[in-house]
Amino acid sequence: MAKHDFRPSPKLRVLYNIYFAGIILVFYLFTIPLLLLFPSLVLAYLLVTFLGFAYIRAYFQTILYNIGGKEVSWSRGVFFKRTSVVPYTRITNIDAVQGPVQRWLGLGTLKLQTAGYSGQNVRAELRIEGVEELDKLRTTIAKRVK
Repeated sequence: MAKHDFRPSPKLRVLYNIYFAGIILVFYLFTIPLLLLFPSLVLAYLLVTFLGFAYIRAYFQTILYNIGGKEVSWSRGVFFKRTSVVPYTRITNIDAVQGPVQRWLGLGTLKLQTAGYSGQNVRAELRIEGVEELDKLRTTIAKRVK
């Protein structure tokens, strides 16, 4: 079988930006007294915000998934490149997850768990994020697992 490289939906970057904006907003609200005492910090806050959104953009561009003939793999990372390969023979569970914001954007995440990881409260060995056709990809992987 041929390899099939793909990137997540551009909506995943929107999702990351929404999450980051929410975190920044809460942080700003809780630090208003500090900003009132030290108005010069506003520039530092704006710089951190700009760098955060720039990092999200760069990080999103590094995400790559591969549905191969014998395995599923991913790579990502701006400063430190991370990769993971999971053979179909080790996959025990394929979970589809959609939070409320993901559902609103029409996205989902597939969590692939492997033998030795299933049933434990640990993260999935491989997460495929930013999937628009969640059921279709889940079915494709499930067929290759069998």
